[in-house]
Amino acid sequence: MEFRLLFAALLGVAGAELVLRREAGRTNAHDATPELRDLLLFAGCIGLLGGRIAAMIAGGTNPFTRPGDIIVFRAGVETGYAALFALLTFALSARKDFWGASDAAAPAALGGLGAWHLSCLIRNSCLGSASGLPWAFSSGASDVTRHPIGLYTALLFAAATIGLIWWKRRRHPLGVIGAAALLVAGAIRLLTEPLRPGIGSGPELWYGAAVIAGAGVLIWRLRLGVYAVPVKDEDTHAEDNNAEHTNDSGTDASGPSTAARRLLSRLPRPRLPWGQRSSNP
Repeated sequence: MEFRLLFAALLGVAGAELVLRREAGRTNAHDATPELRDLLLFAGCIGLLGGRIAAMIAGGTNPFTRPGDIIVFRAGVETGYAALFALLTFALSARKDFWGASDAAAPAALGGLGAWHLSCLIRNSCLGSASGLPWAFSSGASDVTRHPIGLYTALLFAAATIGLIWWKRRRHPLGVIGAAALLVAGAIRLLTEPLRPGIGSGPELWYGAAVIAGAGVLIWRLRLGVYAVPVKDEDTHAEDNNAEHTNDSGTDASGPSTAARRLLSRLPRPRLPWGQRSSNP
């Protein structure tokens, strides 16, 4: 069994979990962490399974006649198809509130990817193309110094995670955090891929597609202008209590009139299970 690969997967899960815990009660609701964790884990597992089957088919192996080979992930996983299956699984699982879920889970997803790339220190897969820069280093069997491309990628994902969390703390259109995460993830891999040793055809097309799709959705959500702002858990209870004390005249001592509430209910204001509420600016 390839224990280093298992360690890399566990480190990725730990990175995502760390970000989820950091956001709980701040940019996500306190009780949203278990649901977000389940969404990310389920999407990741289905993504790996889909990527492994795609690799088998590309290599000429029939997954129906040799199902045992499916679990041999060390033999290869098509990362592009794995990401595609993971995104589709996440979208289907969170279809009742996809935009809220994508915003809530996006920083944790990038944090997990950053931790996965950091595991290159254990898997001895950090080095890329030759370099004479002061921070370049060599493997034990060679005197040629190389770019620590795995560390570059991990640091970029960490910076992107921090940036998304910062953005989530500000007023932002609903769905832009998830779109920005897709754009940034594709851009980071597209930026660092030329520094990796070439082994066959690279996945640059997949990364380029992620950048284009992320940018397109980001622009669309920005133009749509349905905003989400963080709210505290007690705000929801206060709103419910206010609704119960509406008087006969249709007004609430601490809120808008019943007519105004009905008007607001017609606007695109989905209630989000992640501790957020959308509002039309």
